[in-house]
Amino acid sequence: MTDILHKIFRTLIAVYVFTLFYLWWQPVPETPEPLVYRISPAAATFFGDTTYYNDKGERVVSQTVWDEIFRLVAGARGYALVDIGQLNDWQSLAENSAHPLAHEFVDHMILGKESYPTSTRIVIVDPLNTLYGGAPNAELERLENGGVTLRFTDTRRLYDADLFYGAFWRAFLQWFGNSQGGYLPHPLDHDGPDVSLRSWLEFLTMRMNERAIIVADENDKTDSSGHKIVLFLTSRGATDRGSADISSGLSVRGKLWIEALALERETAAKNGEALPMNVRGDANEEEGDLAASYLREGKVHLSLLGLLERARSGDNIVIAWERLGDREVVDAIIRAENRGVSLQVLLDPNEHWMGYAQNGLPNSPVAVELLGKSTGKLQVRYCAVRHEACRPNFAFGTIGDKHFLLVGSGDLTRRDLRNFNLATAILLEHDTGSFPAYKEAEAFFNKLWVPAGEDGASGLAGPKNAWWHASLYRFIERTGLSVF
Repeated sequence: MTDILHKIFRTLIAVYVFTLFYLWWQPVPETPEPLVYRISPAAATFFGDTTYYNDKGERVVSQTVWDEIFRLVAGARGYALVDIGQLNDWQSLAENSAHPLAHEFVDHMILGKESYPTSTRIVIVDPLNTLYGGAPNAELERLENGGVTLRFTDTRRLYDADLFYGAFWRAFLQWFGNSQGGYLPHPLDHDGPDVSLRSWLEFLTMRMNERAIIVADENDKTDSSGHKIVLFLTSRGATDRGSADISSGLSVRGKLWIEALALERETAAKNGEALPMNVRGDANEEEGDLAASYLREGKVHLSLLGLLERARSGDNIVIAWERLGDREVVDAIIRAENRGVSLQVLLDPNEHWMGYAQNGLPNSPVAVELLGKSTGKLQVRYCAVRHEACRPNFAFGTIGDKHFLLVGSGDLTRRDLRNFNLATAILLEHDTGSFPAYKEAEAFFNKLWVPAGEDGASGLAGPKNAWWHASLYRFIERTGLSVF
């Protein structure tokens, strides 16, 4: 009996090692070069949601991002595609910290379908929203009952940032199905039903769709030439728990939506699905001198690195992001600052993640490193949030005469920048000066950057500096044994 058990054990170890090496040697594909579209500077509009606490301790919320999303999805006469990643009404431990954002979004999608019954409406979400089949999601059920086409991203086709657990899951666990109910607490909804061990095991793979985009036709033009199509990108999904998060959005009119739909079609094809693409754009879209690019995963990484490397003394760059952990980006920021580039970096304290207490990684050791290697032209601050997240996820600046604005849905981390998770961004560049969306982003950032105690939302960075804290960050960032 002992010999049989030893043979079984050795076989399992061999299967695991083989799977581990197979995943390790499997190359992550390069993403294609993005096309550059020329649009009118007036065709891009920046939106920002802020949350801060006044001197009475009262929370003050100003939100424009989701008001614009609601307008777009409810008013689309012919076509609306929403790839939103997360769409759920899960609750956090914090009291009075959420409003029913998911319910409001579904209401507007259904309203649009009722107003324009022949319209095509598609919502794409991550299977995380049902705990991979292990928990109900009333809002997704309402969408389908309201005539909206619902699709799930096949995250099992994504690559594993964490090879150690990813190999174990793919070798031994992925073959089991899932069902609702169980004996374990819901990992993300503190008011949710108990779920199965299988839901937890797949949740720990951390493969996610971080996209948050809307492609919709506006209802102010319906002549024979077609509709004006809007591409809208935001930095967060439709979740109740994150309804008060600081976030941003970028609306772009023009033909950039063609690239967004092409990427959605490509992703669906890999899942063996075909998305309805009966969208009709205006053949006479106005062109201009603002360069617009739709970036995906690895190209977000390379574009940001390129901007930092081109910057020289006298240039200015602002980076406001929820998480900054990718080593190449961190090193590029330090090199740029050492060349005389003025930089402002605004980060989330990383004290909370999806309702769980967090130890400040990756931003805390990164802030220590940036300030420690600065020559005096680099400032780092934390957003002064409580139970909310600070997820602005944009960068802007001047490089010579060129002004740029980059708005993304994912984080500046290995998972989101290195073709593991699905993430997108829009890059706008103007060769001869500023443009309206740039000025709007700059004004939004200035609201976030003011010191704590004033009418704003940020405070000076006070990061931990223990050697073990930095070592832990380096280790888990490199191996993928992290949530970032």
